[in-house]
Amino acid sequence: MSALRVSGRYSEQDILIDLQDIFQRFNFDAISKLLLDHDPKSLSLDLPYVPCEKAFYDMVDAILYRHFLPESYRKLQKWLRIGKEKNLIKAWETLDQFIYPAISRKLENLSNRTVKDKDHDFDFFWVVYKNF
Repeated sequence: MSALRVSGRYSEQDILIDLQDIFQRFNFDAISKLLLDHDPKSLSLDLPYVPCEKAFYDMVDAILYRHFLPESYRKLQKWLRIGKEKNLIKAWETLDQFIYPAISRKLENLSNRTVKDKDHDFDFFWVVYKNF
């Protein structure tokens, strides 16, 4: 579902929405579809809670903080498992639970059928798969 359709539906019902959330969901769905050929459907009309989408942005946030905080502070947070580093560890685990099954499904689909190069003009996994 497109961001415009979701925002249009909510405006018809006179409901306030957070546009940043809508665009982040659209971005996450687009990246997932492009790289994994999997639509997590985080941008559906009811705006469901998608743990991997939240984890993705928690990771971005933690990595951004690494550029501003001293390295010793970051290492202490990681050692104590607090703050942004704790969020980063949890986000990695959540994202791993999402990504590995999606990769396995994609590789299984690629290995079960014979497809030509022209069928995969821009498919990240097809490029990796055919080069192994």
